Amino acid sequence: MKPPLIRVEDGDSTEPVLTLRYTSGENDLEVKIIYADINSLLDHPGRARLDQRRKIIPCSDAFLDTFWSAAASLLDYFADFYATDTALMQSIWFHLLDIWQKASPLPLYHIDFDFCYSTPAQLFEKDYKDTIALIHRLISPKSRACPDNHNDSLIHDPSGTVEGLTGSYETGPFISGLAPWQQFLYSGAPGFKPVSPEQNDAREADEGNTRYTPQPAIALIQAHTARARALAVRVAEIEDWDLPATLAAFDANALAIPNTITHPHTYASLLHPGTGMSYQLLQGAPPVRRHEGLSDPSMMIDTPDLVLLDEAVGTCKGREAYVPMTGPVGQAGVGFDVWAVTESEDVLGWENRSQSDGRSGVAEGAREMFDEWYFGDEGV
Repeated sequence: MKPPLIRVEDGDSTEPVLTLRYTSGENDLEVKIIYADINSLLDHPGRARLDQRRKIIPCSDAFLDTFWSAAASLLDYFADFYATDTALMQSIWFHLLDIWQKASPLPLYHIDFDFCYSTPAQLFEKDYKDTIALIHRLISPKSRACPDNHNDSLIHDPSGTVEGLTGSYETGPFISGLAPWQQFLYSGAPGFKPVSPEQNDAREADEGNTRYTPQPAIALIQAHTARARALAVRVAEIEDWDLPATLAAFDANALAIPNTITHPHTYASLLHPGTGMSYQLLQGAPPVRRHEGLSDPSMMIDTPDLVLLDEAVGTCKGREAYVPMTGPVGQAGVGFDVWAVTESEDVLGWENRSQSDGRSGVAEGAREMFDEWYFGDEGV
């Protein structure tokens, strides 16, 4: 018979309650000890480092013992306790997993090519990747996704580097435990916050809740708006309407696409009376970087990933790639647009400011754009 799962919780703490110890048969995990051991890895004196010639000084046995002992604790948790644990404790263990990944010396190994291809480095890399893959299978036993499937995986490289079919690109500060789309749209998710406070006119968290719409979503909004405008032109021609008047009416009622970081757009929410919605173009930070142009313009790769498939569909439809409005991709420090979408109870103040300073809000007919985003107590 399978042994019972026992969680020892901190009885002195108020909500939320922390689990201090997990027990299942011979599997016994002391959270405080494991947390301290994993945190010590980042500054461990025995961790691999580069000498003045940029050659690797290998990890000490003490570091490796602590590193792999921590890996065993992570595997024990995800194997026996993860599936039935609370969301708070799951997030803590995912945080420990990210710290453990950051402590890995693999990035240093790849700097010293001689050491990178040595037997110790190759064995470490194999064991490390096998551990990540095993944790992934424990987290998602029925899922076909694997750590290399960046669209579905819950485990992310803390460096933000993703290896695609045509090279590497940067995803930004993803955290493990959340799927890529959840990094933006979940309450409290990391998203991509503005570079500096001076660039952010959106309200702070104590005045309203802010979500960050990433660049791909902005591109979809822009593409659908352009398509709808083209359909309006066709309808005007078929019905023999006045084309300039038709387009003027469309533009007045369409969702405004910001092209500067200084002009927020605001409107009153239709679904939540007394609240206002505001969205503003900002520069995401740290910037997400990818190549400029098309990865595979000749479509020679036999099994494309979703990035290449998206490019191929766009090319066949004759669409241009989205150009970041906060700067070109190749320019350091810029190149990833976000919209800060904020809800505020100060609806009168938002509307008055929009009217007094001449900034255009969102006209009737397009105001439902963000209304279905519930900003209340989601418990996520």
